[in-house]
Amino acid sequence: MYEFWNLKLKYQNLMEPILKERDTAIRSLTKEKRVYLFEKIIETFPEFQSLLPTRTHEDVEYYDMSFFNMLKVTLLENLKAKVELEVFENPYIENTKLERIICLDDNKGQLDKINYKEGVKKCDLFNFFGEEDVDLSYFDLFYDLYLELGNGISLE
Repeated sequence: MYEFWNLKLKYQNLMEPILKERDTAIRSLTKEKRVYLFEKIIETFPEFQSLLPTRTHEDVEYYDMSFFNMLKVTLLENLKAKVELEVFENPYIENTKLERIICLDDNKGQLDKINYKEGVKKCDLFNFFGEEDVDLSYFDLFYDLYLELGNGISLE
């Protein structure tokens, strides 16, 4: 497991300049284009969709990503990783940034306190950042989504 993790770390270090440039480009987008980017990329990650809160519009239920601002995943030494999610103002939580540092061999680490808005049903996306015992496969979803941000998506 450590060998594979160290390979992922090396890959991340090689990709860091490209990821940084990409992240800067995403941050330069308008809110509407950023939300569109996340909505399009999530179409290729059906497993991630199940983590999202749902909304209903004209009797059609859909996964809501309208609050996604930015996502970043950083691999750290000793099987640790940091997942950061920035969100726009939304009907779910008061937080504007969520962060979790997780140790992938024991599921321990630093958690955020999630400040849910009154009457909001909890969802797995936010629970990942605020609850100790979560499915570690969620980390893989965040990581894969982060690496794929913007690949093959035209914002025109």
